[in-house]
Amino acid sequence: MYFTDLVQAYVEELKELYYLGCRNIQFDDPTFAFFCADSTIEGMEEAGVDSEKLFDTYIKVYNDILKNRPAELTIGIHTCRGNYKGMHYCEGGYDRVAKKLFNKLNVDCYYVRSHTYDAYPGWFTEMTPRSWSMTTIGLVVSNH
Repeated sequence: MYFTDLVQAYVEELKELYYLGCRNIQFDDPTFAFFCADSTIEGMEEAGVDSEKLFDTYIKVYNDILKNRPAELTIGIHTCRGNYKGMHYCEGGYDRVAKKLFNKLNVDCYYVRSHTYDAYPGWFTEMTPRSWSMTTIGLVVSNH
């Protein structure tokens, strides 16, 4: 019920923003980066949570929110490990999430940033020509 209500709330908000003239919306959602961290996955396993199923649920929620949006409404998503006084809240590369994030999440563009270069090595290979054409990658961080 929670996710159904969440989807409905966002659908209504997007409709209102579109009606008011907004044509470009960016979700700022570091939740996806939590799934990069071994410690998060281990904690989920200890709590009996299926991390893959939960990740799929998050993607489904976004896709349900966006499935009937107007064609002229561009949706982007920004995900990173957070930034509080130059510190991030989780570790790990995007490799674990890249395939689903870049191939199943139905957004128009991605804004991906990391605070460490070790987050990049393997996940580039999971990007399709479609996702490459709509991805901004933050490779330089100025807050250290």
